Amino acid sequence: MRPMTIHFSSGRSDDPPREFPGLPLAVDLSPLKRHYQALGKRHVPKVEAFRRFWAQEGEGLLAPRASVAGIAPEEVVDVLPREVTGSAGTLVLMVWTLGDGLERECERVMSQQGNAMWGLLLDVAGSIALYDMHRLLREWVGSPDRPFGENRVVGEFYPGSGNTSRPLVESVERLGRTAATLGAETRGSVMFHPRKTQYSFLCLGKEGGAFFGGPSPCSPCAGRRCLYYQLGGCHLGLQMDSREAES
Repeated sequence: MRPMTIHFSSGRSDDPPREFPGLPLAVDLSPLKRHYQALGKRHVPKVEAFRRFWAQEGEGLLAPRASVAGIAPEEVVDVLPREVTGSAGTLVLMVWTLGDGLERECERVMSQQGNAMWGLLLDVAGSIALYDMHRLLREWVGSPDRPFGENRVVGEFYPGSGNTSRPLVESVERLGRTAATLGAETRGSVMFHPRKTQYSFLCLGKEGGAFFGGPSPCSPCAGRRCLYYQLGGCHLGLQMDSREAES
């Protein structure tokens, strides 16, 4: 279990930014286990060996941090779907990262002959950790004893691995102050560095009926031919039913 630090800003001038330390992140590798069990008994020892490694060493590579910021809808009206900016009583930007430790270890392992599969499993475990962080942050933001009070999550725009653009990620970088708080930068691309960084916009309010979108498929999506799908790391399969990835 790793502690996740949250850098919080309500967006109000009378409420200075502050830090919430120690939200516990326990990475749940059961989706990986279920995937390999479905492939057959001969695949199970490999994933069990990886789970032991993860418990002893792998999880220690993570440095989970998040930025949570209340923002005005007009600040992102040009980069978000109108359904999002038009339906939000309160709009919250969440950005979260694992740091670069896991990424560097993946590269090191995959550069060694015969270890490519182990490196890919590390990468998949990192993706699972990101989705666990997303769930924890949504629960944290929507909790009534947290800074946004009685407002609950009534909508979300979550691009995932697709449905993004350079203007959008640059807005996320600026509004989330990600370089300063998380060490995460876009460097002129549509991806953050470290790569294990994601973001979403939450709509908060008293009533439901707002917009929910994403995560989007990769473009193009290779379906069952995708190596990440075969390894149990398809982000659609981790987040939902995986029916889109199987088509």
